Amino acid sequence: MVAEQIKKIWGESELANYSAEKSALPFSVWASLGYRPKKGSKALKSVTYIERKDAQGNVIKRYPRKVNLFYYRSVVPIE
Repeated sequence: MVAEQIKKIWGESELANYSAEKSALPFSVWASLGYRPKKGSKALKSVTYIERKDAQGNVIKRYPRKVNLFYYRSVVPIE
C-alpha cells in the first residue's frame, strides 16, 4: 500500500530506497529522531492490524488501525 503511494509520488526508481522499517515512519517517531515533515507534505496512508487475544494467547479478533506515515524524503531536521 505504501509502496504504491511512493511510486505514484516519487516514481518507480524510488522503490529501491524504500524500507518499511526505516524510511516510512509515523510523525511521533520522526519527531523523536529530530525531524519534522516539510511544509505542505502529505502523510502516506497505511493500515496495520491489531490482534485481540484471550488468556491462553489465542487470537480472538483482528481489527484494522489506520496509520499515517511520512517518507524520509518528506521530512527535514528540526532547527
